[in-house]
Amino acid sequence: RNNRLHNEKSKMQGTDVPTSGVTSAEGQIFTMLQELRSRLTEVDDSIDEDKNEKEGIQNDIAILAQRLGSLETNLSKKRDLRQEFDRKVDESQDAFKKIADSMRTLLTVGKKESSKLQRIHGHAFKPYDEM
Repeated sequence: RNNRLHNEKSKMQGTDVPTSGVTSAEGQIFTMLQELRSRLTEVDDSIDEDKNEKEGIQNDIAILAQRLGSLETNLSKKRDLRQEFDRKVDESQDAFKKIADSMRTLLTVGKKESSKLQRIHGHAFKPYDEM
């Protein structure tokens, strides 16, 4: 781009202002060429701006892709941790149910034994603090 602009400017040197001997048509052509070169410069500048914006967006995409990868890794670890917690909660609930069942069984056996002892001895036992 810069070489082309330099070449175009070199072509124009010495022809910036038409001389008095130049015809009207030549002057119009000269003006038209100046306008075209001006538009070319504008297009080149616009291309440079777009290239810069593209590079910035590509950089943003790379940063976001890296962040996305990090989030995916963190999510995977947290899901694994959640599964471990779910397993521990299930195990704890199962253990609590077994303890509750054992307590009910022990209470039932205790009541039966107490009833047997009452029949054998003919009276209810008083707790120690009531004696």
